[in-house]
Amino acid sequence: MLAQPRVNAKRVYRVMRRHGLLLEHRPRHASSTRRHDGKVAVDSSNMRWCSDGFEFRCDAGVPLRVVFALDCCDREAMSWVASTGGYTGDMVCVTSCFKPSRTASPAR
Repeated sequence: MLAQPRVNAKRVYRVMRRHGLLLEHRPRHASSTRRHDGKVAVDSSNMRWCSDGFEFRCDAGVPLRVVFALDCCDREAMSWVASTGGYTGDMVCVTSCFKPSRTASPAR
C-alpha cells in the first residue's frame, strides 16, 4: 500500500471556507437583556442571600460536605449544615435571620 501524504487541517478548513462548506457559527446561549455589573453586595441586610458549599475528606476517607447561606450585606452566615451524606436545599433553607445552625446528623 502506498503511503498517502498527510492532510493539513488548516488547508482543509481554508478550502471549505472558500467554498462555503462550513457550518454557521451560533452563540451557545441567547444573550441576556439583564447585564450583571459584578456587584453582589447590598446596602442593607436581608435583601440578597447567596449560598455555596465545599467538600473534603476526613482522616477515615469519609467525605464531609458543608453548605451554607450568607447575607450579601455583611457576609453573615445565615444558616449552614454539615453532612457525610448528600444535602438538599431544604437542609440549608433560611427562614429567619436568627435560625440556629445545625448538622444533618450528630457529629462524631
